[in-house]
Amino acid sequence: MKKSIKYFCLIVMILIFRQGFSQQTTLQSFKAEIVGVWQSDEDAKYIIEFTDNGNRIDKYLGYSDTEYTYELTTGCDFEVVDGEDVKDIFLKTYENGSDSTCDIINNISTNNTLTTLSITGSNGKLYLFTKQ
Repeated sequence: MKKSIKYFCLIVMILIFRQGFSQQTTLQSFKAEIVGVWQSDEDAKYIIEFTDNGNRIDKYLGYSDTEYTYELTTGCDFEVVDGEDVKDIFLKTYENGSDSTCDIINNISTNNTLTTLSITGSNGKLYLFTKQ
């Protein structure tokens, strides 16, 4: 009986560790993959550039660029709904050094030579971009 409990506890710990490791692996992968220039699939005039030093530049053809800083993180400044653990990767964007917004990075995927970025904005809207 005691051995069964020990094995059960060991299996639970391994599963918890594995989930955390998987999230950290995805986070590190996304941090590398997000760097570059992305064009909106909805509006070709809208471009976002992410740099490797944490700068984000939003560009819209015919208007001046808007610069922010950003980070990818596993947590954001909002409460978890219904006590569920959030397993998402967030794009946290800072304006004026302090105000921030949090969007969910759904995925960054490459299919042949096409790389796409899927973001759910803090407003709940889905945004799709293609890497240029």
